[in-house]
Amino acid sequence: MKKNIFLFVIFLVVVCSCSKNDREDLVDIVLDKDLSEQPTEEPKEEEPLIQTIALPNNPQRSGNASIGYEYLITGEYMSSGIPYDAFLLGTNENPDNRLNRSGDNANIPYDYTAVNAPNGVRVVAPNCLACHASTINNEFIIGLGSHDADFTTNRAANLSLLNSGIRALYGGEESAEWEAYDQFRKSIEAIGPKTITLTRGSNPADKITQVLLAHRDKNSLEWQDTPLVAVPDEVIPTDVPAWWLLKKKNAMFYHAIGRLDFCKSFIGSSLLTLGNASVAAEIDKKMVDVLAYIKSLEA
Repeated sequence: MKKNIFLFVIFLVVVCSCSKNDREDLVDIVLDKDLSEQPTEEPKEEEPLIQTIALPNNPQRSGNASIGYEYLITGEYMSSGIPYDAFLLGTNENPDNRLNRSGDNANIPYDYTAVNAPNGVRVVAPNCLACHASTINNEFIIGLGSHDADFTTNRAANLSLLNSGIRALYGGEESAEWEAYDQFRKSIEAIGPKTITLTRGSNPADKITQVLLAHRDKNSLEWQDTPLVAVPDEVIPTDVPAWWLLKKKNAMFYHAIGRLDFCKSFIGSSLLTLGNASVAAEIDKKMVDVLAYIKSLEA
């Protein structure tokens, strides 16, 4: 309606500015024109241009799958944890030794490993199978993402109780056992309140890494009690992918990070208790065998 009124006003202006003969001709033209024939379609918005490119393949280092498996379930890629005797006192589990491990590892759950701390104290620390092994249809499968893991609580909530127990067992914070436990304690204290998910089965692995990196010097990788960068409270969880998919990938993660040397990314699992960059370099040498083992897995 507004458009028709506007055209009529324009018509009057033009008519008034013309000669008599011109006005008569113009009136005939306009009267013969059906104003309802004006275009009514709105101009289409241009769709955003989305371009994709294939991620290039990057050759990976090769290793020994058998050695990699042993390192995965018994290796010392963790260097701090709960003193071994204290761990046995505090757990009610009767492990079934489903990995057929020997020695101290035969007495603890599959997702933990007994290792020697740098000062020689025997400690227990979580291993990679905490997130990368699970049971489905009554079958335990290494490499299957832990779909039943529960990160809905603050894992540091009972830390003060554990601290008190270790102090009491070993004579305070001057003991060798406390020294071997201390880095594990600091890391759990940092990640606990920052990595709580809303549902079981979802995994805050990316957020755990973010928190631990915030406490590491970028050059030496040494722990800093005060985070070097701000860490937001928001937790964006992920679904742990099956390990046998890795051989098909040109990047380790969903967001295409980790495109070059996969073994470098594996060291991220050690950030929980890592001493420094020199220790990371030693662990890196062993991760080539772990990669070979992961590549050997089939669905």
